[in-house]
Amino acid sequence: MRILILILFLMSVAYSQPPIEPGVSQDLAKWRAARYSDVRYKLGLTLEKMSPVLKGTMELRLNVRDAATVGRGDAVIVLDWRKIKGHEEKSTISNVSINGRVLSSALRRQDSRNPGSERNERTPPEGGTQNWFEESNEHLIFRDGVIAGENVITLDFTSPILASGSAITRYIDKEDGSEYIYSLFVPSDASTAFPVFDQPDLKARFSLSMTVPGLWRIITNSPPPDKIKAAVTRWIANDLAGSQVLEGRYTQEFLETKPISTYVFAFAAGPWAEVEDSNAAVPAAVVGPSRPHARALVNPNAAAGRLRDSQRDAGATYGARAFVNSHAAAGRLRDSQRDAGVTSKIYVRKSQLAKFQPHAAEVFRLNREGIKFLEEYFDYKFPFPKYDIVLIPEFPFGGMEHAGATFLRESAVIFPSEPTANDQISRANVIFHEAAHQWFGDTVTMKWFDDLWLKEGFAEFMAYKTLERVMPQYNAWKAFYERNKPLAYATDSTKGTTPIYQEIKNLSAAKSAYGNIVYRKAPSFLRQAEFYLGPDKFQTAVRAFLKKHEYANAEWKDLVAEFETYGMRPLTDSMGLTPAEVQLHRKGESVRVQNWALLWVASRGSSRIKLMAKDLPGGQGSFEFVQEDILGQANVCRPLKFNYLVGYSDGRRESDDVELDCINESRQVTRPNKNGKYSNVSFIFPNSQDYGYGIFLLDDKSRDYVLKNIQNEKDDFLRSMMWGSLWDSVREGELDPKEYVELAIKVLSPAFRRPDSITPGAARSERQPPKGGTQNEGGTQNAIETDELTIQTILGRVSTAMTYYRSEPGAVATGSPDLGLRNSDLGLERKATTNPQSQIPNPRSGRPVATAQGSDLSSRLESMLIENMRSAPTLGLRITYYRAFLNIASSENARRMLKEMLSQQSVPPAVAGGSSSRDKNPPATAGGTDSYPPLPLKTKDRFDIVTKLASLNDPDAEALLKDLEKTETSDDAKRYAYAAHAAFPTKETKEKYWNDFISGKDISESWIESALGPFNSVRHADLTLPYLERALKELPNHKRNRKIFFVNGWLAAFIGGQKSEEALAIVNKFLADNPDLDRDLRLKILENVDVIERAVKIRGKFPNVRQAF
Repeated sequence: MRILILILFLMSVAYSQPPIEPGVSQDLAKWRAARYSDVRYKLGLTLEKMSPVLKGTMELRLNVRDAATVGRGDAVIVLDWRKIKGHEEKSTISNVSINGRVLSSALRRQDSRNPGSERNERTPPEGGTQNWFEESNEHLIFRDGVIAGENVITLDFTSPILASGSAITRYIDKEDGSEYIYSLFVPSDASTAFPVFDQPDLKARFSLSMTVPGLWRIITNSPPPDKIKAAVTRWIANDLAGSQVLEGRYTQEFLETKPISTYVFAFAAGPWAEVEDSNAAVPAAVVGPSRPHARALVNPNAAAGRLRDSQRDAGATYGARAFVNSHAAAGRLRDSQRDAGVTSKIYVRKSQLAKFQPHAAEVFRLNREGIKFLEEYFDYKFPFPKYDIVLIPEFPFGGMEHAGATFLRESAVIFPSEPTANDQISRANVIFHEAAHQWFGDTVTMKWFDDLWLKEGFAEFMAYKTLERVMPQYNAWKAFYERNKPLAYATDSTKGTTPIYQEIKNLSAAKSAYGNIVYRKAPSFLRQAEFYLGPDKFQTAVRAFLKKHEYANAEWKDLVAEFETYGMRPLTDSMGLTPAEVQLHRKGESVRVQNWALLWVASRGSSRIKLMAKDLPGGQGSFEFVQEDILGQANVCRPLKFNYLVGYSDGRRESDDVELDCINESRQVTRPNKNGKYSNVSFIFPNSQDYGYGIFLLDDKSRDYVLKNIQNEKDDFLRSMMWGSLWDSVREGELDPKEYVELAIKVLSPAFRRPDSITPGAARSERQPPKGGTQNEGGTQNAIETDELTIQTILGRVSTAMTYYRSEPGAVATGSPDLGLRNSDLGLERKATTNPQSQIPNPRSGRPVATAQGSDLSSRLESMLIENMRSAPTLGLRITYYRAFLNIASSENARRMLKEMLSQQSVPPAVAGGSSSRDKNPPATAGGTDSYPPLPLKTKDRFDIVTKLASLNDPDAEALLKDLEKTETSDDAKRYAYAAHAAFPTKETKEKYWNDFISGKDISESWIESALGPFNSVRHADLTLPYLERALKELPNHKRNRKIFFVNGWLAAFIGGQKSEEALAIVNKFLADNPDLDRDLRLKILENVDVIERAVKIRGKFPNVRQAF
């Protein structure tokens, strides 16, 4: 009897309603998922011009399971409803009913039934009802009137529309005054817009109708019905001046969605221009309300504004009359395109339509071919009825995969500067990434945000598989290595790293799960999984996973179960095994796959794999790969499978695979050298095709070979990995950073000639000069390394070395994502200089102007960049070198050149026959002159230059910025100018911007993020050091109120703007003084402070860096 009572007690505890706490606890989510099903939201939303609130009605239908079947306690419905701090009055609930019974809101008091918690006092107003709902701790709780089976809740609500810090954002286009409004609910902000079950595993069907001003378009997850049911009224009157619009409003209904999670429900509204694919079954068009009385149909490949002949006069003049909703045309297009693939449109601000036109055809091609590949790979047609893309200005991140309606950052698609190969890849990547999410994330969704990697890791991995198919010229897996792996290792080698699977007890902490682990390590794990299981088995398992969990939710163990099923090593008939032995084999294979996945997904950190090679008795040699945990964790061994390459002194090469399976916790594997002694080996290169994950360090002999011969390696991918292995040696303290910088200057210098590795002492040029290039005394005049992505990666590492790994400042400046203004200290504190002008203070700041020429190494680096940005053989290379020069420039000569470039609005080319001659046959220019074509500078480039000059404390910077602000008045230009002002090194500037950062409620996050880098230039570390602790104290507030990536950027700027032991001490003291700091924030700090810790260690190990740099 006692046992029965105990069992019943435990059941009541397990199934009783969990405590109602702020946010969405995992306990509450599990409790609700066990009780609620068949959820449907019917939303009626109203947007009014410049209204501070969204107005709406909601009908919520859900099935509540019989309380007796799920545990003790009365039936109850708990909705999430969170008010934004500082704007609580804008969030209201009214006219609430359940199952036809009107409810009143109760008053809150201490709950005597549950000491320490709160409940609502049920004191009915005079003449009121006895039916109640409670509002407590960011939730609405319904008890009265709840029944087993279907329940219907109706209510009216309002919620805030803000410029920043809300789920519904307003953007005012300063170029034409247009208003745009969009939603962004990820990860759990839908509950600040309307009451919902804001958890990913309570998927729901959404029905939406929206009422908006008459000239606005609405984009949401579903299309409107083919036959427009809503009455559409627009009154338009024309006057002689053109068109004066007297607007009404109209209401548009949309079809019910498939089951989706709340965070992928979305809408955008405003006077968007609509662009259709010119390669679709129906001829493409641009339908934009740039002239509200005309529906201008434009081919995306044509100039903006050109009308088709048949449409030129259509609708040119209207009296006051009803105007047909332009979405009706969309319905007709869908009918004729159903057999031609998913319908896709792109929406862009009408003021930016002309800028988008040159990009339209390529963006549509990438999207169209990307979806086609994904459908083939997954063996699964596009899962939603249409797929729109909306280009959102100042969107807080690159893209968001709303089901059937992806939002992309406008500047990620419309390049603000002349693009490089890396820019082209970045744009393709975000398009492919968000498209892949339509399957991984929207169709199959993780049950909880601890499995965030299931959607983000897969989307990123599939983006590169798509890149491999759609853009083969970019060598997708080389790009993956250069763009993903360094970021993954940079985080995973710090004390702040986390497992791929991140435990999250409350969705209030879900934002912290976003970062390099889920975006960079997770896809690296999947690439290794494909190699580990085999491409065919991996693909089969992925297809099975998608089909099994479509329009539902899954966990990482569900994916591993498919890996187990399809990834086992096969048995052959020749083995002659008994049935028992076969069963044992299968069980062993299952355990092998489970252990492999568990160690990679659920454990933190990565491995350091050291190569050890030696000669053995009998004339043979051996290679030993030894694994150790990079964080020093005991008893951690990760199963690894990778390949390695052996190069011999006679030029032969061979490769093989090796598997470190950790059987009996073994952390090493020995391979015999099949071709003789180690003394005959020139180098051994582990992980030569980058399937493995970890820090693979070379032995001394191999590293020496790479240092001497990297320029001779013809394989672009392997050569890039060699550069990466040398950088790993720098970060691990094995290689002096000066050697890396010297090697980069040597290989990238235009006059460099390769030493002949076959005939010592001779020199040769392995590659023919590019078309139009020349040879000079047997050597090419262009740099040996010509791969844009590799060069960009090398120069980024050089900037880090010059910024952080030297004891005294030199002539380098690096920093923010736009400019690189946070990664250096350029010598403003020097007490003496050979140039007396350096002591002349800037009249604005009183600080000395940066005029020092820097060390010999700094000067040679600067000179190399100048030569290459003027005369590199391709436009992409010139842009790459220009950006690196802008990042590194600081000398008086460099500042003079920057001002010359600003004046000419271009990078001056090298002129054939002159002192900068590079080419006897340069590319022809428009004017027919014998020179390289100039590199034009766009608005962003010009602001970047002025921002750099401000950071360098140039006396002309303030006047140049004022002049630029007069001529450049676009929305983007205003943001660039705001960031540029943050770069001036004065106490007043820093204090003003700090106040903006923490108190500027009307300043959008994109403006703040753009200013964080210039504010935190390492050059200004003495001015910003007092803000370091204050910045750390702001983290809990930012975690609650800012968008996903804001905390990451905030820490990277304020910690990355320092490199001293004093700054390190401040961070460590803050951590020690705040033991109750949220764990996720503590880990973020530890991740970011690694840059200072590592710099201090490297400077301590190579004290000669003081003189070398």
